[in-house]
Amino acid sequence: MKVPFFIKNGFTHGLNLSLVLGRKSSRFFSSVNLAFYHLSSSEDDNLYIEGSNNVLESSKCASDEGICEPYAARNWATNEFRSLSSSAHEREESGDAEMEVLEMILEEHGLGFSHFGTHGITFNEETIIKALNVLFFDGGNASLPLLFFNWLECSFGFKHTVRTVCSLIHILIIGKMNHMAIDLLRGLVCSHPQRIKCNELVQVLQDICTGSVLETVYSMIFRCYLLENVIDEAIETICLMKEVGMFPSCRGCNSLIKSLLELGYVESAWDFLDEMLSRFLVSEVTISLFIDYYCRKGNLGIGWKLLMHMNDYGIKPDVVAYTTFIHHLCKLSYVKEATCLVFKMIDMGVTPDIVLLTSIFDAYCKAERLDDAMCILKLFRVEPDLILYSSVISKFCKDNNMEQASSIFEEMLGMGIRPDCVSYTSMIDGYCKINNAGKALQLFGRMLKDGIQPSVITYTTLISCYGRNGDMEISQVLLQKLTRNGLTPDVAVYNTLINGYNNQGQFHESFELLTKMESVGASPDVVTYNTLINGLITGGYMLQANELMYELTTRGFSPDKVTFTSIMAGYASKGLLEESYSIWAYMNENNIVPDVVTCTALITGYCRAGLMDEANALFRQMVRAGVVPDLIMYNTLIHGLCRIGDVEGACQIMNMMIENGFCPNDVTYRALVLGYVKKHATNPTASAAYKMQLVLQGHGICFDNSCGD
Repeated sequence: MKVPFFIKNGFTHGLNLSLVLGRKSSRFFSSVNLAFYHLSSSEDDNLYIEGSNNVLESSKCASDEGICEPYAARNWATNEFRSLSSSAHEREESGDAEMEVLEMILEEHGLGFSHFGTHGITFNEETIIKALNVLFFDGGNASLPLLFFNWLECSFGFKHTVRTVCSLIHILIIGKMNHMAIDLLRGLVCSHPQRIKCNELVQVLQDICTGSVLETVYSMIFRCYLLENVIDEAIETICLMKEVGMFPSCRGCNSLIKSLLELGYVESAWDFLDEMLSRFLVSEVTISLFIDYYCRKGNLGIGWKLLMHMNDYGIKPDVVAYTTFIHHLCKLSYVKEATCLVFKMIDMGVTPDIVLLTSIFDAYCKAERLDDAMCILKLFRVEPDLILYSSVISKFCKDNNMEQASSIFEEMLGMGIRPDCVSYTSMIDGYCKINNAGKALQLFGRMLKDGIQPSVITYTTLISCYGRNGDMEISQVLLQKLTRNGLTPDVAVYNTLINGYNNQGQFHESFELLTKMESVGASPDVVTYNTLINGLITGGYMLQANELMYELTTRGFSPDKVTFTSIMAGYASKGLLEESYSIWAYMNENNIVPDVVTCTALITGYCRAGLMDEANALFRQMVRAGVVPDLIMYNTLIHGLCRIGDVEGACQIMNMMIENGFCPNDVTYRALVLGYVKKHATNPTASAAYKMQLVLQGHGICFDNSCGD
């Protein structure tokens, strides 16, 4: 989809963008519907701001480069500021000095609180705008008009018009409160129930603002539309800016390019690049945005051409442009090419920075070339920092190489670099993975001694480790310490504990935790129920598991494949194949696609019952339905056939297994031995080895019968 760049009806001066590489010209697409905040504005309002012109012309405000994003996603009409009352008694209680100053200034001009709604002074647009300007000019700052603006809304429910809002925006810009002005503008451009077009909004602001204030307002409007992803109105803002001899800064243009690329309007981004070129606004960042876009889409060729031909745009590739391309090479594991480009970059006179070298370093770590990674650091004389050390430690821990991880950890300490929570948690997780709970707990103690606050993830890792080992007492102690330290256990912590109790058969404690979760506001999720259901089924409590599945649905959760697989396996293990099959049928009827694990659970039940005709039929039905069997499913079926002495049937499944890329293993071989035992063969082991050799040779595979020794 393309965002066109020509003017809407009614405008004669627009973006006359030349097209690149023969692209066709396009029309400016129609405005999208905007939902604006509730503002009441009549068409025949006449507005006069007394004495405002002189102030406007002499005022100087910040450029658009100084515009910052809003502090929070808030609406200007919400009660963000202190709710104020017209009661003098309440004001005295709150001790609000600003309100006293505000009332005093308004009283001097006959606009005091007591006059509103009486003596002929009403809440009309002109009165409000006059009051806003009086407060600003006499009060000396923009906070008083802002307070008055909000007071009208909170105390009287006054619905501000577009002009009153724009008047306050004008005051806020002069008063150096640009962040508040942007909040108000964002409310206008995205929250009003009546559709206010960009040109209508600009017309109101042009009537109020002039000079540098108007330029700032234009830039703010443009910025607001980009923040709200209303690209067509952002582009129209540029058109209106051009009519008065203005244009967004390089930074603003880059923001538009970024938005266009993110939304997939690539041709329009190229068209706008031409306009930027004609105004000498293209920077290294601009081209880097295009490089990043094409690389993210997997088109490294275009990204490379853009990098190598940046001179065509009148700029030289800088470290940001090189880093952008090299980063994507590293993500795709092109480590050699990335390293070569670093040296080419140096030859071109561009010095790599720590961001680029960290990207190269991480790529070598992911490729398990840690020696080369360290060589890169030494070659470029980079002193490893906490981030680099943490990256190496994390890689070793994921590979279960705790000896090397511990060595790097101690080296980091020797360099005077203090480990953070991430480093400690990586080490603790590494020791937990190799089931060294003692060492993990020792590191946890060291972490506390060093004054590092553990995260919820740190606690969850330890709780899970001790739960797997059956030490629920320490798991509970860790949970108590977590809460004492001001952390809130999330649902993952409770799920881990429940699983630990289930493994110990302590279902009473599991359900106590479920009750505790609800009391502390940690809502159980489908994983919680799946864990409980699986534990009950493993313990043989099918009735209770079914009741819990019903509770799951009444709480608004939908049982997933894990839930159904657990129930199905439970029924199958008890020989209740009809009930197990009915669940499988229910899943198909309700578009819950059974996976290979689900199907294997059902087939296992039929195989254990010796119903191999049914198991075989179900297997072929599943394959036709799109389920891709894995090695476990093939071996389950082969074992079931061999249990009834059907070696030839087992060999047919073995042939299918090999044709689909799975090689028979020792489990397959032992199943064949069982088959020949059932057939009362003289030497079942030798017969099984010979049969497997024949099958494998038929597929050109050499058989090693060492598995049968």
